[in-house]
Amino acid sequence: MCFEFNARLLLTKLQSPLQARTQAAIDHVKKEMAKIQSSQFAYQAGLMDPELVFRSIGFTNFLSTWLIRQVDPNKTHPNPPAQYVAAVAFISMEADPCLRLPLPQEVPMAFRVLPEYIVEDIVDYLYFAVQ
Repeated sequence: MCFEFNARLLLTKLQSPLQARTQAAIDHVKKEMAKIQSSQFAYQAGLMDPELVFRSIGFTNFLSTWLIRQVDPNKTHPNPPAQYVAAVAFISMEADPCLRLPLPQEVPMAFRVLPEYIVEDIVDYLYFAVQ
């Protein structure tokens, strides 16, 4: 507690009417730190609830699929067209009409206007869930 040491050092040097005010400020900061720490523990306990994690991963998977569909020129991801399903039994995967990489150079407007943090949030949450 470097803050506490510095505050005590300051109190020993002051010995003035400001000492009571400084001590009150130190006590207030300690109380606020305790409140913040208890809130942090409560949030961590809530985030670790297995049911919440299960539902959040499901939502994150849905959001990932939705994002891929926004990029898909055919807008069929993850459900391939019916003619594709019938053709897979007879044709090799060369004629695959599903989403292929690399993506087309033209970025769809629906994907272009999405904020970047959506992808970052998906990655961050999945990283959190794996840990």
